[in-house]
Amino acid sequence: MYAHILQHVAFEGPGSIGPWLENAGYDIGTTRFFEKNALLPEPESVDLLVVMGGPMSVNDEAELPWLGAEKGLIAEVIRL
Repeated sequence: MYAHILQHVAFEGPGSIGPWLENAGYDIGTTRFFEKNALLPEPESVDLLVVMGGPMSVNDEAELPWLGAEKGLIAEVIRL
């Protein structure tokens, strides 16, 4: 089982979700959008997606172009 965490800012990590996922037997990956060249997983590889918060709005694509790709990933994971 594979869980992927989408982290928008360094100060909002997975907290207690991380240990819970580990105890449940998940392999865990993270996309840290605040780091250069953040990569998204293939939607088919994701069994559980954790989307962390942040100060940005879902409507801030002009300032944060990665939001479009993130929203596409979320939609695809839900569809699968």
